[in-house]
Order: sequence, then C-alpha cells, then structure tokens
Amino acid sequence: MNRSHYKESILFCSAFTPPLNAGGGKNAYNFARFLADKGYPVTLLSLNRRGKLPAVSKAGDLIIRRILYFNQNIFAKLLSLFIILPNYLYYVFKSNVVFIYGGNIIGYEVIILFSKLLGRKVVFQSLLIHDDDIETLVKRRFAGAVRKWILKQITVYFSINPLFKNLWVKTYSSGEKIFESPQGVNTKIFFPVSLDEKMMLRNKLNIPSDAFVIITVGYLIKRKGFQELFESLAKMVIPFYYFIIGNYFVPRDHYMAAFNSEMDELYHIAKSMLGEKIVFTGPKENVHEYLQASDIFILNSMNEGLPNSLLEAMACGLPCIIRNIPGRYDYIAQNRENIFLVEDVAFMIKNINELFSQSNIRKGIGKAAIKTVSKKASIDVVWQQLIDKLFIHAR
Repeated sequence: MNRSHYKESILFCSAFTPPLNAGGGKNAYNFARFLADKGYPVTLLSLNRRGKLPAVSKAGDLIIRRILYFNQNIFAKLLSLFIILPNYLYYVFKSNVVFIYGGNIIGYEVIILFSKLLGRKVVFQSLLIHDDDIETLVKRRFAGAVRKWILKQITVYFSINPLFKNLWVKTYSSGEKIFESPQGVNTKIFFPVSLDEKMMLRNKLNIPSDAFVIITVGYLIKRKGFQELFESLAKMVIPFYYFIIGNYFVPRDHYMAAFNSEMDELYHIAKSMLGEKIVFTGPKENVHEYLQASDIFILNSMNEGLPNSLLEAMACGLPCIIRNIPGRYDYIAQNRENIFLVEDVAFMIKNINELFSQSNIRKGIGKAAIKTVSKKASIDVVWQQLIDKLFIHAR
C-alpha cells in the first residue's frame, strides 16, 4: 500500500476541545492537528455546552466544530439531541475514517451506528480504567447488552495500555481489532534542548537558572495523589522548586467545576507545607517550554489511562518518576532504564534525591526516554502503524 495516497477525510470526536483542558480532548486535538498540518482533510468535532465557545474555530489547518448543547437539566439535554444527532450524521457522512475518543461523548453509540451504516472505518479509544474501558461500558445498567453489540461494530480498538487490551479480549474473546500503542506525541513540539537553550527558557519563564526543578502537568485533584506528595516533599532537605502546570480552579460552568473544593483544599495544603517552593502556573499553552526548562517529571496518580504529560516529558528528555499502576505503562516503561516506576511516595522521594545528586543518571534515563518515544510513541510512527491496521482489518 502506498501510504502517501491515503488522504481520506478524517473526523475526530471528543468530549472536549481546547481551550478546555482534558487528557482525551488534548490527545484528540494533538493527533487531529498533526494530521491537518500534514495536509489531511480533518475535522475535530465536540459539544459546545450552552454556547460558551465559538461554534467554529481553526488551529493551523485544523477545523474545530462544536455542536450546541444545553446541559442545564434533563429536559434541556433531551431537546439538545435534536441538534446533536443530525450533526453527527452530517459529519460522519462527510468522512471516511472516524475517531472516537472516550466513552463519555454523548451519543457516541449513535456515531458508531451511523458509521457502520455508511461504511466508514471507526477507531475507538478508551481513556480511563473503571470509567470507559470496554468492560465498564458494557456493564453499565442501561442498555449494556446493546452497547456491547454496538462497540463490536468498530473497525479498530486503540488500546493505549495493556489493561485496556485485556478487558477488550475478556469481553469479546478476540483481539483481532486491537491496535496496541501509546497515543502519539508530536516530537516537533516536545523535544530535548541544549543546556544553553534550557537556560534561555528559564530566563523567559522566570525560573532561577541554578534551581533544581521538579514538574507535574495536570489538574490539581486528589486522584493525582497530590496531598501525599506534598507531605513527603515538605520533608525533603534538598533545595528544589516544584511546578504544577494546570488548573487549580475553574469557573462554575466548567466541566471540572465539581472538583473546585478539592482543588482549593489541595492548593492551601501545598502552600502551607511548601511555601515558595511550589509554583502553580495555571494552564499554559507552552507546556513544552516548562518541560524543557525542568530537571525531572513526577506523577503520583492513583488511576490513569496513559497520560499525555508523561509521554511529552519523556520526549523532552526528562527522567520521569511515576507511581506504578499495574497494566498501565507496559507499552513504554522499562524500570530504571527509561523511567522510574515506584510503589509509593517514599520510593519516589528516594529517587528524587538520587537524581538530584547524580546528573549522569538523569542524563542516561532522559536519553533512553527520548529513544523510547521516538521508536514507539511519536505521532508519525503511531499514525503509519494505525493506517496499516485499518487497511489490514478491512481486507
């Protein structure tokens, strides 16, 4: 097959799009933007809750379209279906390949059925275990058996970690449709920089040039294990700054507004324990620059799919220390070779101290991380392998 001729229209569907920050939405946006900038005709489709965002916007060559949706109450939600469903049919009709990011997209089952009816290829990707993995989706009380049949109609199941794959096989007794891969990282944005470039970035971002900088990217929520981490970091004797890139408060109509109380609680705990050592930047468009200006990346999450932020940190050459969640990181992680996998915060702190004192280990782990992303998780690599899977399955 001559891949260069593969220029079919592609539709990406996600629950959220930028400027709203969410792992699945960011993943969909990154992949769609990459393909659009390479000349593929791509549309990113999402819902526009109460019309708060533009109905149409562009990012480079990517067109983002948002369908009006009223979510104030159940009556408004039902009425919104008369707007949403015709739009789904229209955009599926215009496309050849449909990507569905997560089982929390309203009416994603209808998108699959429309795609099946029109002969379109469908790629479905779960985002979070115990939330939208296949087993969880088909065991939900309402229409579980019907949903199981609908999900079986997809062309490819994009498994970003081994546990997603295992739950699909457990549900359908077959792995034929599975595409095993980390989600793609745009290595033209996330890449390592020289020491001189790092110092220039620190000057630009107002980070002290001689600081030891630890970084995490994500919402300030309890699922990420922040409280335990703050308590342990407060006991460290080495000098450091800890940057958290992401929301620590959101407006009342934001989809994460229900977490405002715990974000506020964690913020005040962090400030009381760490003082000036902790820096909350809020959400940033230039996440790559903060990663490139840092020394190590840490993540203490209790539940994840496969975080974009981890892959992006690895692509920038940062040694990463993450809590090991069985079945999540096997596609990309070799402990103490390209990453540190730890069982608890005590080991995380031990590894931070080790990396602080031994720059040669930092460099070695960072170089191995770059190599892993380049081989397994760059968007170019993931896309070419996915094309093969789509065509092989269709033969």
